[in-house]
Amino acid sequence: MKQSKIWSVVLLFFGFIFIVAFSIALPIWCRFFYYLQIEPLNIEQNSGFTREQIIEAYDDVLDFLNFNQPFGTGELKYSESGKSHFEDCKVLFDLDTYALIISAAVLIAAALLSKFRILKPEKLFKFDFYFYSGVLALVIPIVMGAAIAVDFDNAFVVFHKIFFPGKENWQFSWHDDQIIRILPSQFFFNCAIFIAVALVVLSATSIIIGIVNHRKCKRIENFIK
Repeated sequence: MKQSKIWSVVLLFFGFIFIVAFSIALPIWCRFFYYLQIEPLNIEQNSGFTREQIIEAYDDVLDFLNFNQPFGTGELKYSESGKSHFEDCKVLFDLDTYALIISAAVLIAAALLSKFRILKPEKLFKFDFYFYSGVLALVIPIVMGAAIAVDFDNAFVVFHKIFFPGKENWQFSWHDDQIIRILPSQFFFNCAIFIAVALVVLSATSIIIGIVNHRKCKRIENFIK
């Protein structure tokens, strides 16, 4: 079977992309993560809307972002500026989805190529590529954690300025864009924590498996000697 170091580097990159894209997608896909926070965050009382209205509005926005459904916020009012921000968000959501699909496809293809003994990734400094994917991805929650610990509100603003350069449409009007009433900053903080935890878990899993396989190969080499 042919082994390739370049193929390992390619898979290291796609392994990293998969971990990051999957972690980001989790709070987007898991709508119950939002539903569970409606009562603890007092969203009904603070917004003035019923639980049913809140869920309908949230689902409409997620359907637009994920499934190309017409934009809507249920019974809640929205402005054209507010709508345009969600259109900008959809670009990022689609980018994450494409990154997840492509990286998953590459990793599955790599597994099949290895299984049928066509092409196998060569170890990098005696570790499999996914060990390094995990190490690389682990940097993100560390940076996120530091930013959140220092000043989440400022980190939130910086995030929007980076990913929506030159735009101010993310600064919603409480009156014209009622959707912002049901999306408190604490919810976004919790989403950041969710993503960070997912990143840590997936990264740690990749690193641990990499270490276990490294030690297993080392034992085999020692036995042969």
